[in-house]
Amino acid sequence: LFYGLRVKVLARRARVESVSRRGDQIILKLVDPVGGARVPLERALGHGVRAGNQQLHLPLNSGETGGDELPWGQVLIEILSRLESFQQQLPEALDGVMGRQA
Repeated sequence: LFYGLRVKVLARRARVESVSRRGDQIILKLVDPVGGARVPLERALGHGVRAGNQQLHLPLNSGETGGDELPWGQVLIEILSRLESFQQQLPEALDGVMGRQA
């Protein structure tokens, strides 16, 4: 019960519209499109996450998550936290780039 509530709160803060399981992966549907941040986002999240336009795909198979031995539930919590941090850092990085161009 507490785990589900924690996922909901973290998902909301990370601007994730829904979390679902499809086969051997967890799908995070994002509120906003990833745009050109796909590669940096995948690197920041780790755990074998693949980013689509408005979805993140997290494999449940630990062999695909870079050899992690963490339970998928713990990995999901970590991914949501990293996603929130990434989104907070993105405007700062863009401000730095835009500031140099001005």
